[in-house]
This record gives sequence, C-alpha cells and structure tokens, in this order.
Amino acid sequence: MKKIIAIVMALVMMMAVTVPAFAADPITNESTNNSGTVNVTTKFDENSDWSYTVTIPADIQVQWGDTSEKDMTYSVESQLLIGASLDISAVADNNGEMTASAGTTETLKFNVTGGDAVNFKEVNEVNTTAPGVVGGTNVKVAIETFDGKPVGVYAGTLTFTVVYNPPVNA
Repeated sequence: MKKIIAIVMALVMMMAVTVPAFAADPITNESTNNSGTVNVTTKFDENSDWSYTVTIPADIQVQWGDTSEKDMTYSVESQLLIGASLDISAVADNNGEMTASAGTTETLKFNVTGGDAVNFKEVNEVNTTAPGVVGGTNVKVAIETFDGKPVGVYAGTLTFTVVYNPPVNA
C-alpha cells in the first residue's frame, strides 16, 4: 500500500512541475531590457452584462375632426454586446381600423408613417431616438377622415416590435 501511495505522490509531483508559470519576467540590475508589458483585458458575463430599454409612448387621443399627424415618439437606451443591434418598428393593428365603442359597426382608419424598422447599434444614450431623426420624432399617426362618421369614441392599436440581433460570431 505504501508503494502505491508513493507512486501516486511521485506522479502528482511530476504533474505539478509541468504547470507553467504565468508571472512576467523580472527586471533586475542585470537585465538588458528594463521594461515589461502587461496585457489589460476586460471580462464580462455574456448573459447579464448587457441591456436595453425601449420606451414606447402612452396612449394618444385625437380631437374629433383633427386629421393632422400626431407624434408617437419612442426612445432607446442600450449597452449591447459588440456587434449586436436592435431593430424597432411600429405597425397599425387591423390595418389601422378603429372601431366605435358604442357597440356599432362604425369604423375610422388611421395611417402610420415612420414605423419601418430602424436599426440601433450597440450603445445608445438615454432617450436616443431613431438615427437621423430631427426633433426626436420617429412614428406619426393620422386619422384619414372623419367625414360621414357619427361622433363617438373610436379605438385602434399600434404595436411596437423590438428585435434583438445578437453578434454574428455568437
């Protein structure tokens, strides 16, 4: 039994000798090169050290008879992995049809402009709006016409979609 333990201990000692030393070369008074370099790197948790927040607007009310465009601005804050991005789009549900709440079959229609997918790169400061957008307006909605429609409350929905694009090398 003692021989087996001695052999195992000898193997462990031989393996320990093969572990390389990762310390830098020491600089001494006998060195010909009096400088040394150190690599500085970052580390991160690929699952938790990145984030994004897309803030979409609250509900919007349009005054009866107003067919002008109304701003539906969204904003982005992100710190993503290198090579990752976000695509954000907005689409009118039910083809923009708004239904009356009074239990009738009456409808209005609204149109959306600026809802096409916009690509946001890795880092966007707080309240960043679409690239190239002047005045911070991304999406606009407008009711086509009120002509021939009874006055009432009509409702429709607009859906914002956020797609996370991971880095290509992931």
